[in-house]
Amino acid sequence: MKYKRFYILILIILFIFMESKVIFATEKLETNELNENNETINTINNEVNEFENATYSFEFKDKNMMLNISNVDLNKDLYYYYYVTTDKSEMIDIDSNGWVQFGQTSIDFSKYYELNSEKFYLWIKKEYRNSENEIESKLLVNSKELQRISQSKLGTRLYAAFDINDTIFVICKEVCSTYRNSKVNYKIGEVTDKNILNSIKNGENNCLEKLLNYAKKSNTIKNGTIDLLKSEQINYNSLIKEKKYYFVYLELDDENGKYYPIEDISLYQAYKVENIITGKIEYSLCNYLSDKFKWELSESTDKEDTTDDNDIIYNDDKDDTKSPMPIPQTGRKVYIYLVVSFTLVLAIILYRKLKKYKRN
Repeated sequence: MKYKRFYILILIILFIFMESKVIFATEKLETNELNENNETINTINNEVNEFENATYSFEFKDKNMMLNISNVDLNKDLYYYYYVTTDKSEMIDIDSNGWVQFGQTSIDFSKYYELNSEKFYLWIKKEYRNSENEIESKLLVNSKELQRISQSKLGTRLYAAFDINDTIFVICKEVCSTYRNSKVNYKIGEVTDKNILNSIKNGENNCLEKLLNYAKKSNTIKNGTIDLLKSEQINYNSLIKEKKYYFVYLELDDENGKYYPIEDISLYQAYKVENIITGKIEYSLCNYLSDKFKWELSESTDKEDTTDDNDIIYNDDKDDTKSPMPIPQTGRKVYIYLVVSFTLVLAIILYRKLKKYKRN
């Protein structure tokens, strides 16, 4: 009994010793130190490249362009940073300023995406502690090329709202940072081409592309520059006529090529409305997708007649096999004549046979 207690005591001491050794080793492995931002840096998995099999994709979400990174398992105890340029040949110093810290696999890429470039280049690094207990950085992604995705379709990039007080208000539905001091160039002109109007009315796939080309070549009744997201008076009311159709062309100022170009086009119609303040009847413009928009295209005017008298081609070649006079539509009468003639002939034949029979 005495020896049994002694052995139990020895086992307890050994167990306590082993536990303390494990705890000590763990604490040594997870020793932390503050970096230049007073943030701790962990040494776990410092040699692993978490982005070795990563895939990248853009997603337009809530007016922001998000860069989603898949097949990545970030270590929550380490710190990751990214750097973006539009020039692949640019030399990036891993210890330079400009690196942006991130901790999730979805990055707001908007401020880079609105720059005037079809391609972007991404660098990613992480900070860790080396075997000498010093902070080091490891480059995980080196100038990864990211391709810009297609713009939204025409009619959905920029939107103009008009008021009876001669005002216009424009919003941007593409990537456009709030800090950007954006200007909008606008053009308003009448649309008289019935082919284009019918193309839009029938919802043809390229109808707004046709309208865009038409607008760039046509005269305008009003044009100018206004601030984005700001209601401005442009005095267009007296220049439009009820039920007439107008194009509204919008172009976001790219600040001499700094930002990616954004342009849009849409069809509007002038409609009559009473000013509740003055009681006067005024005119405004409504988008063709609005309930206020009413198509006024009759069948006789579905297509614009662009034929000029000078364009008519006269053919003087004569065909002797054709009658110079119109052929009468006598098909029904000919049929009646044939039936009557056949009946008369049959009657004569029967009469003669009957007469011959009586003689015999």
